[in-house]
Amino acid sequence: MVTYKTLITRTENKVLHLTLNRPEALNAIDPTMMEELTQAFYMADMDDDIRAVLLSGAGRAFCAGGDVKAFSMALANPESGFRGLAEKLHQSIVAMRRLKKPIIAAINGAAAGAGMSLAMACDILCASEDASLSTAYSKIGLSPDGSSTFFLPRALGPHQAMYYFLTAEKIPATQAHAQGLVQRLYKDTELYKQATAFAETLAQGPTLCFAKTKQLINQTYYTPLESQLAEESACVFQTATSQDFFEGVMAFVEKRKPEFNGR
Repeated sequence: MVTYKTLITRTENKVLHLTLNRPEALNAIDPTMMEELTQAFYMADMDDDIRAVLLSGAGRAFCAGGDVKAFSMALANPESGFRGLAEKLHQSIVAMRRLKKPIIAAINGAAAGAGMSLAMACDILCASEDASLSTAYSKIGLSPDGSSTFFLPRALGPHQAMYYFLTAEKIPATQAHAQGLVQRLYKDTELYKQATAFAETLAQGPTLCFAKTKQLINQTYYTPLESQLAEESACVFQTATSQDFFEGVMAFVEKRKPEFNGR
């Protein structure tokens, strides 16, 4: 297992537990964390023993956004500095969306700015009742990055997304859950335990089916209907010839719980 400076990783029951580990800075994202996240997600994609990822933050926050120290260094040469920071962050987001396994966010405390973007790039969001999300960018006069302008309008509609971007209003987890931005809400003391159990359930599921489903949903953002239908047909053929599909059908016929192996 690779040792990281800003991340803690461990694999248990087919789940990669990936923890942002800069609690003294509320897990603010610096260039090192961006690079390490990209590496961790690419490695998870290649590891057949990993069938789901649980992303969380150490300490009292999920992620407070971009690291202000990195911002101050970028100010020396704003054009290349900030472009470079955005590109590093965006490489992490691309690695997350390309990962052929479900990513579950366990949001404790604040997820603000790039931290909210990181959470929204996950496939399913779990949060504690005391957590909150905020676009935060407009508070410092910065336009959004980290894919937030891609995912938030699609989750909430353009007008509600615009409202949150312009006001940077804090969104309590209970409100985010009611709006469908957060899928599962837990008591603060139960978040990690319950999110882990949920991730382990997905890790026992038909991984190839999940991968194709994630691929198809990602493609809907830019694919016309006819092309999407063709992709659905191709994916159906691929999953219909998988071991998991055969096991799923046999389990249904035999009235038992399926035992998927992810192939």
